[in-house]
Order: sequence, then C-alpha cells, then structure tokens
Amino acid sequence: MVHEAVKTCVVERDIERLKYIFVDCLDVDPTFEKYKGDYEYCMNDSGLGLFEKHVELTPMRKEKISWDISYWNSIKMDLIENFSTKRFQHMREVAKVVHAEKIERLLREREQKLIEEKRPQMEKCRKNKGVHSDDLWRRKLRCQCGHAFAKTRWHSKSRDFTTYTYKCYDQTRTGTISARLKNGLSIEGVCRAPLVQDWKIHTMAQKVLHAVFDDPEGTVRSAADMLGCGTAGVEQAEVLRDKSIIEEKLKKEQGRYETLLDMRMNNEIPREVFGRKQQEVEKKIAELEQQMMQYGDVKPATEADVSGKLENLRRLMGQPPVPEDEEFSEEDIDKYVFGVRVYEDRFEWLLNLSPEARGELDDAGSPVYFTKLTVTPDDERAWFRMHPQWSKSNKYAELEAWIYI
Repeated sequence: MVHEAVKTCVVERDIERLKYIFVDCLDVDPTFEKYKGDYEYCMNDSGLGLFEKHVELTPMRKEKISWDISYWNSIKMDLIENFSTKRFQHMREVAKVVHAEKIERLLREREQKLIEEKRPQMEKCRKNKGVHSDDLWRRKLRCQCGHAFAKTRWHSKSRDFTTYTYKCYDQTRTGTISARLKNGLSIEGVCRAPLVQDWKIHTMAQKVLHAVFDDPEGTVRSAADMLGCGTAGVEQAEVLRDKSIIEEKLKKEQGRYETLLDMRMNNEIPREVFGRKQQEVEKKIAELEQQMMQYGDVKPATEADVSGKLENLRRLMGQPPVPEDEEFSEEDIDKYVFGVRVYEDRFEWLLNLSPEARGELDDAGSPVYFTKLTVTPDDERAWFRMHPQWSKSNKYAELEAWIYI
C-alpha cells in the first residue's frame, strides 16, 4: 500500500517533504511494515531524485551496544542532509535496537488483529474441517500433505449405481505417482498418498468400529492400561508432526517473502524479477495457510486431556452403540470418527469416543495412539459379499489402520 501523502509528493516532486516522511517513519513504525510500499514506490521512480550518492557524515557505528537515542537522532539529521540507501538501511537496523520494545508491542498487536480478522473463517473451518460437503468421506479424509480429498467417479456397475474413489487435491494438479511415471515425468515433490476407493474406506470403517465397540469391557481395560499412566504412557498422533512440518514450510516462505522485499528495496533485483518471484511466494504462502487450517486446533495431549479421554470412554462403553445387521451406519461413522489421515503406508483413524459425540465435525483436539489393526483381503471379500451392488475388486491388499482416540 502507498500512502496518499507519498503519492502527492512524488507527483509534485516534493523531495524535502519525502525526506521528512521517511526520516520520521521509523519512529512511527520501526518494523517498517507500513512504509515498505512507499519506499518501493519511490525506488521504482528513477527520475524522482530522492536517493543520493552516499556521503560520510556521522560515522556509522557497527557495535550495536553503542546504538542509543543520541546516535539515533544524529543519523536522522544526517539522512535529511544526505538521503542515501546505505544510510537508510543502516537506520532500519538501528531502529530495531532503539525501538525494540515498541516493535515487540506492534508485532503483538498485529498478530492479535490477524487472529481476530481470521476468526470467522477459522471457526467455519473448524466446523467443516475446511470442506463443506454432503459426502461423508469428503469431510473426513485428509491427506498426509494437509490437503482435502476430491471425489471422482470410479466405475458404474449399472445405471443406478456408481462407485467412487478419493484422490488428494494436490494430485489433481500434479497427477498421481503412477500417472507421472507412465508419462516419463519426475515424481519429485509429488504427494505419495494412494487413491482411496470407497469400498476400502467403508471396509476399514466397519473393522475399526467393531474393534472398539464389540468388546466394551476389553476396550476400557486396554485404554486404562495405556491412558492410566498419563501423558508419559501415550503416543501422540502423527498428525502433530505433519502440522509442525507445514508450519516450518510456512515460516520459510514468509522469510523468503521478507528477503525479496529487502532485496527490492536495496535495488538488488529488477522490478520484473521481483514481481514474478513475489507472485510465486504469495501463492505458496496462501496454499500453506489453507493447509494449516485443515489441522484446526490439533495439539499435544495434556494430563487433563488423557484423563478426560478415559472418563469419556468409560461412560460411552457403559452403553455402546449396537449396529443394525452387524454394520455401523454412516450416521454412526459420522458421529464417532473425527477424521481419517491418509498416508502412503497406513490410515490414521481419529475417533471421538465420547457419549456427547455428535454428527457435526468437532475439532480432533489432542489425539493419542490406542491400537492398530490390519484389514485383510478376507475382510474385503466379506464386505463385498454383504454389498453385492458394489463392483468387486481384482486387487485386494492389506490395509493398515492406526486408531487414535
């Protein structure tokens, strides 16, 4: 953003007023965030004549311990006399020391403002996990890379029945690993999550819920053995590691953006290169921010979380859900499954084992490891026998499901 006062000065070639604006700007905002646009705007006007060849006046001190308010006032006066990019860049560094407390306060205020601005969007995202869909698995499935899943037609057995598969949204842009290999393309950086056919996820859902609810007393005993030791006895969900990876990537891209701005302000890269790189980095930052929202408020479990999980589980198992015809309904799945994280070699099932579990998507909170099981080809064939309307698969394979509560 460029301030109107700066635009007016540039149009009228009022150099003296521009100098005073930039001399005072670091007292107003020592982070320089509010004035970066103004500075770049002036730098891009080659005929403006604001920037001068550097002339040594007050010797520039290298020792930060000597950067006090007296030195600050001296170099401000020097900048009016000789407005060089070297002197201004030095002033920006000195401002970080002289106005350190103000910078800390400004950053806190901006962070709080950003949180408030994004709160409505985050609340909506927490409710729907970033995806609004009537399809159960579109809402529940999340990829190891942070993306949601797209639902695509897989096969039509008849006019009245179609089967579907779910694919990581990032792969809709890059193509799948197999498709890229088939076409002789590089697979570097391509998401490795597999396609998930609907019958696979339905089969897993039944085995996971049966494993939890068929033996209520056994489930409570197993949970008590593990959760009774508090946080020391539990294993946190892999999703926490995935979230931290996305956070680090986001910080890296934000750092790249700051570096680009600094390079442009120092006239180290031409405007055209800056514009192209800026668009690339901004696009990547927006993508990573969207991925971060998919994780909601997932966080490490505390002692209170672990204790609460065990208490909720005991209450639920006092009156566990009983599936009709030995099969849990989509309503049951929606109620007791927070979500499913799809990895290259496994599926992580985040369950909501609480009597207060509802059909809407709550936040997964602080999932901890409970147990794991394997869905065998025999399980898959049995599921097809119960659902003859589905097209049988010619590629049965073991599926590993890790259960978190």
